[in-house]
Amino acid sequence: MSFTTHDYLNRTNVGVVGAKMLRETSPWLPFLADLTHKEVLLFVRGQTEETAFIADRALPSVGTYISLGDEADAISLHNEHIIAPTLLRGVATCGTKEAHLGIPVPLSVYPVFDSAGLPIAGVGLYGRLVANEQVLIEAAVKLLALSPGVITAHRLHVMPQDGVIVYDRNGRMVYRNEVAARLLHLLDRPAPRPRLRLDEGSDIIPVVRARQERVPVSQEWESGGTVLEGTALPLLDSGQVSGVLLIVRDITLLRKKEIELLHKDVVIQEVHHRVKNNLQTVASLLRMQARRSSPEVREALRETERRVAAIAAIHTILAREVNDTVNAVTVADELIVQMRHEWNRGAEISWQCAAEEIPLPSTQAVSLGMIVHELVQNACEYGAQSGGPAGRRVRACLRREGGEIRFSVENQGNLDTLHPDDGARHLGLQIVKNLAETNLGGRFTLQNVAGYVCACVVFTIREDV
Repeated sequence: MSFTTHDYLNRTNVGVVGAKMLRETSPWLPFLADLTHKEVLLFVRGQTEETAFIADRALPSVGTYISLGDEADAISLHNEHIIAPTLLRGVATCGTKEAHLGIPVPLSVYPVFDSAGLPIAGVGLYGRLVANEQVLIEAAVKLLALSPGVITAHRLHVMPQDGVIVYDRNGRMVYRNEVAARLLHLLDRPAPRPRLRLDEGSDIIPVVRARQERVPVSQEWESGGTVLEGTALPLLDSGQVSGVLLIVRDITLLRKKEIELLHKDVVIQEVHHRVKNNLQTVASLLRMQARRSSPEVREALRETERRVAAIAAIHTILAREVNDTVNAVTVADELIVQMRHEWNRGAEISWQCAAEEIPLPSTQAVSLGMIVHELVQNACEYGAQSGGPAGRRVRACLRREGGEIRFSVENQGNLDTLHPDDGARHLGLQIVKNLAETNLGGRFTLQNVAGYVCACVVFTIREDV
């Protein structure tokens, strides 16, 4: 594990400010490892000039590597001709060190200075070199001068399919990998040389801005039908821009996929909107039929109309969403607001939720919405029949319990007074039971609790629906 602040203060000659600097340097190491395809090590001198430690290290996420050591390994600086000069005198040093198999492997170590200009650590890059790669390594180390928050702000990472280019202080391209040459149509140009420069037609805006503004710049542009994304990082040397490192990647497929998903979302929203309109039409037809029916049929049609209207309200919510999930809290809240309006003074519905957001797949959201409607409706009807202010109070609650979602409704009363011939209420409870067990894969309970009838549905969020 990398050194903590306590480790720096008790095992090295680094003070509090230096320890903070080195802790802020650590997030850069994985990025440098992926950029250079080398093992990156942070060397810090111990409390004497005879010992140093590997305070942190990072390995490239892909490819092979040869390891020099592990975190917290001690290194003797006696006769150490590569690491010691950097830690003791603050000079960059290059050489070779034998790997475990006795194979000499290049090691480049660059000093890290504190605010007073004194060397407090060395960053080492250990691995085989290819042609012209030393330019990339030196550029990578200069990135340590940037703000520690740059990695987080720009979500910096390097993948094998990314192009990498290094420009010098005059804007000349002094390094490029094969991917960059292909993406920027540079294959017909000779290999980079110190005086090679891109023509004006190929100037890349993020690079120009990074040089001028001295801050990292990310931007997308299109080239020959290909969508490219570039992140240009200024290379700072003594506070001045000494070059720019550009990471460029092909995001054409990603943007096409985003457009396809956007079209899909629009289609889904339109489907929900049309379903809502059709259901509202059905509810209107049921309402018209109820006016021309006998009292018994009229009541059954009104129950059906309320259920259809509830489903329509759920699809109204789904039509506003731009993805395949919907907030269960929103579904329950809007349905309960609607039912408060319907019951007006007939019942007092209180509602609370123990979470701000509970994302549900749309199929589960429809089932939960129907359950909310049926249980609150039944509780209001039962409370209204039981009489008295207490009987008209209905309490609904939605919350998470571990990995489960729990929706419960309470009203004052006793299950023993539920008449077996009350078909509408029994139908509503049967609907809830079927939805809970079949659609949600959960369970439904109905019981007496301290003078209240408590109906409860518990289920887990299904990721495969």
